[in-house]
Amino acid sequence: MNALRPLQPLDRDAVLKVYRCSVASCDPQLYTAAQRHAWARQADEAQPAPALLHSLNHGSGLVCSDPE
Repeated sequence: MNALRPLQPLDRDAVLKVYRCSVASCDPQLYTAAQRHAWARQADEAQPAPALLHSLNHGSGLVCSDPE
């Protein structure tokens, strides 16, 4: 069974990937391709936006983890 645990620094890359995937899956009737692209760039693999990194490093969050 999956468990919730506090977000940890080692989760950063996986969280950024989930962020990018969630933006990419937004309804194109609600957001243009340009809007989705700009939004997804906040979680760029090579250079994530400083504000997003700050939130991940200093904010609070939960991660659903597989115990295996």
